[in-house]
Amino acid sequence: MTVSVTDHVMPEMSILSLRRVIPDYAGESQLWADFGQLRAEAGDQLPVWLFGMKYGASYFDVDYRESDVDVAVWVEFRGEGPAPEGLEIIHLPERRVARATLRGSYEGMAEVLPAIGEWIGENGFVVDGPMFNVYLSSPRENPDPSTWITQINVPIAGRP
Repeated sequence: MTVSVTDHVMPEMSILSLRRVIPDYAGESQLWADFGQLRAEAGDQLPVWLFGMKYGASYFDVDYRESDVDVAVWVEFRGEGPAPEGLEIIHLPERRVARATLRGSYEGMAEVLPAIGEWIGENGFVVDGPMFNVYLSSPRENPDPSTWITQINVPIAGRP
């Protein structure tokens, strides 16, 4: 796989988020199920999300972990608070990121993440926050991994 990393500016946005420590990375699917349940319980308290809005996951551990992974799943939120019980509304400022796009199974992360780290160092940046994925196509849309498209983003700071 050829990994292309680019410098990108993520616009500011608000997200509706559920953050927990989960058993392992595969546990993200249960976190999404829990998110959906809390969202459903909120009923009319939340506006309907618009088609095409961003959704993703943020990873708060500094390094890869085999267990007890600190993860938040989220969707872009365009509405007014307060957040339903169990969920949090977070405003994210504009952020500069190192970005690579993974097409296919999440097993490809093993190649993409080192490439992003190498690009950050070679270009004089430092990591400036937790890594996050934006899912353009995921198991939510199609169970076939060959159709999945994930933007992997690592916030960066450093050179102008």
